[in-house]
Amino acid sequence: MIAATNSYFDGISTHDGSIIQAAPGCPRFENGFTMAGRGVTPPPAAASSAPAVGPSGRGRAGGPPLAADCTAGLETINIQFVAARSYPLVDEEVGVVLATAVFIRPPGRPQRRNAFAEWFFFDRGKIRSIYSAMFYPADDVPVPNWPPYDGNWPIGNAGK
Repeated sequence: MIAATNSYFDGISTHDGSIIQAAPGCPRFENGFTMAGRGVTPPPAAASSAPAVGPSGRGRAGGPPLAADCTAGLETINIQFVAARSYPLVDEEVGVVLATAVFIRPPGRPQRRNAFAEWFFFDRGKIRSIYSAMFYPADDVPVPNWPPYDGNWPIGNAGK
């Protein structure tokens, strides 16, 4: 399962979804919003939260359209590298992996790096769905702040 999870991060880093070990239609949810997987039902939202999908069920309201699944649309993704990968939880019986890492942006891009945790759910060794929680630290905040890195990853906005 860790190898399949790494295939997802490698697919993002190389912008090649064909190397991702995922089931067809694999949805991906980010901070409660559906980001990939047409026709999927997002997790239930709290009564006071904004809707998880925009008009006609495609991505965030006002955001880009949904990718077909978690392997699609990586050609133009604004990520150079998935750094500081860690796997604090792997449950083979349940078929779930919790991964933490940092998205490093390409030089000259204005979007900040972000630290995140992603839950990968598996079916027969393939990624079935992904649930992600993103954090966008300020430029002067050292991340990752977990061993063995302890905040020593490059700080600063590459776009400046």
